[in-house]
Amino acid sequence: MSPTISAPELADLFSPDRPLVVEFGEYATVTTMLMEELGAKPFGSPPAWRRAVVSKLDARDIVALAPFVRARPQDLPSYLCSLPHRTGSGFTPLEDDLERIATLSAEAFAAQLPSTSGWEAVARNPRPWLHAYTRAVRKAGDGLRDIWREAAGLLDREAERLGVAAVHASERELIAGRFAPEILKLEGPSPPGAELRPRLGMVPMLAGPGATHVWIVDGELTHVAYPLPDAWRLVDGESPPPAALESLLGRQRALILRRLDRPMTPGGLAGAMLAVPSAATHHLSILERAGLVVRNRSGRQVRVQRTARGTELLALYDGR
Repeated sequence: MSPTISAPELADLFSPDRPLVVEFGEYATVTTMLMEELGAKPFGSPPAWRRAVVSKLDARDIVALAPFVRARPQDLPSYLCSLPHRTGSGFTPLEDDLERIATLSAEAFAAQLPSTSGWEAVARNPRPWLHAYTRAVRKAGDGLRDIWREAAGLLDREAERLGVAAVHASERELIAGRFAPEILKLEGPSPPGAELRPRLGMVPMLAGPGATHVWIVDGELTHVAYPLPDAWRLVDGESPPPAALESLLGRQRALILRRLDRPMTPGGLAGAMLAVPSAATHHLSILERAGLVVRNRSGRQVRVQRTARGTELLALYDGR
């Protein structure tokens, strides 16, 4: 089974029957940052964040974290991974996840551990390790506390942006035009107390561009964890820019929507995009499936027109 999933494949998993919810989970950010700083995972996070996450750790903490941060993705026990959408509150404090992990059944946890280098000692005596692990992650979270506070405005903006995508059923476009071509795919059984519901959690993280991953639990996609857009601006002290249509649809599809103040041919749109006709057709198909444009044929000529829904979306972002 492939350890990755493509952005188009992920986009195809979005459905109006599964409500999209925004879940801010600190645990995903903290553990991802630890894996990068201590486990040498190339996620591309800002050095200032990486230094912050280990600033309060001591030698005992680093030893306790070693099996987790050095593990291959396929060897990560799902019991130790974040499943944020349990409470429905939209925010899962770090302490909630740590309490769940600290109270795991030692026997069930040990049974899930892979038989790979680094986990043997943990499997022999899991209870003390679980306590040492949760203590270390708690201290790492304290190191990121100030950065989380600085990110509050960006998190609110992201919740608004995702809400707009859900209202306009543009989740597919948001994913297909936004994430890297290949996304890490993690799979496993449902951890105790997860209380998963028939919805899809979007989990913005403070992390580098390579940190995007999805969780498939008991065979079903449960959430997508990804870097918070524009979070790099926090490092430079810049204020967040206004939400942009490009962040929802992608640059080329946003250009198409803006060009359609009057009907145009696909060829005319391709010229405006400086793209080949096949590329324009691809983008038009996505916009049409989202109900933002419609193609009308008259004889041999096809004209593309923006729908009322497309005009409403444009007004929301551009003030038209």
